[in-house]
Amino acid sequence: MAKPPFISFYRGLSRALVPLFHLLFWWRSRAGKEIGQRKGERFGWSQRQRPSGRLVWIHAASVGETMSVLPLIDALSASGNRVLLTTVTVTAADIAASRLPEGSVHQFIPFDSPGPMARFLDHWSPDLAMVVESEVWPCLFDELRSRGIPFVLVNGRLSDKSHRNWSMLPGASGYIFRCLDLVLAQSAADAQRFRRLGCRRVETPGNLKFDASEPLADEGEVSGLQARIGDRPVWLAALTHPGEDEIALDAYGRLRREFPDLLLLLVPRHPVRADDILGLVGQQGLNGVLRSSGRKIEPSTHVYLGDTLGEMGLSTGWRRSPSWVAPLMMQGDIIRWKQLLWDPLW
Repeated sequence: MAKPPFISFYRGLSRALVPLFHLLFWWRSRAGKEIGQRKGERFGWSQRQRPSGRLVWIHAASVGETMSVLPLIDALSASGNRVLLTTVTVTAADIAASRLPEGSVHQFIPFDSPGPMARFLDHWSPDLAMVVESEVWPCLFDELRSRGIPFVLVNGRLSDKSHRNWSMLPGASGYIFRCLDLVLAQSAADAQRFRRLGCRRVETPGNLKFDASEPLADEGEVSGLQARIGDRPVWLAALTHPGEDEIALDAYGRLRREFPDLLLLLVPRHPVRADDILGLVGQQGLNGVLRSSGRKIEPSTHVYLGDTLGEMGLSTGWRRSPSWVAPLMMQGDIIRWKQLLWDPLW
């Protein structure tokens, strides 16, 4: 099938913008959003060798997507596959470094341009490629299609807005979405939108995030935190984004009217924001403590900020207080996912 004009235009534009990608990388590095020593990965160059055997490549942009596919990565590894995980964010890379099973490899995803993406695929030559949720990149999709690599969208979601936008480019959207051999959609509504855009095979096994194990926590750390908190009632606000911290702090102020000794455990989605949040805490006349500071939780402490990576399980690892509020964790079944992946593609 010939490439639609939009796809050819996109490829040409992204090729011409490669010099600006270097500038973008420099700017993001200054903001702590890139790792300077690993710049080559963002342009398709790697210092790591491809592992021998069957290689499954999974792309998960950020922390949430990475956490959701960890059970899948464990299952793939246990079945004798090698796994290459790519991410965009540094925080997701940190999670990968501590949680990937032995034999798996992490790399940063290249910029979506023909040269970097082709170098990446030539080097790693995956036997199966997966992208998580809503990562739709024209060059990536096109390069995989040209190589005939089996390609799956895992835990796929597509909003009404994204569906409308893609529908305005029927030629391009049909070409892009037909690159996918299989879509595993989060919901029936998502599945219907993918079908309308031309996806050939769409299944709805459910949301992969429900297969994620409860976050791990060191029992000694949990016991220590429990001892420091004592019998105080605790409220948890987890994985907050900018703008949500203010809402949580306002709600906390109202809750204190009924529970004067209430402690707020506030865990931002991106720990790098912890200092800014601590400033918000001070502006409201509250006393806050960063976990990374090592300071104790005193009776006068109002907010305990979880600013360390990989310790969500510490925040949800105990339920002693009757006023404790924690996220709902659901344990699913990954066998259905494995069947959907193995049978049609291998």
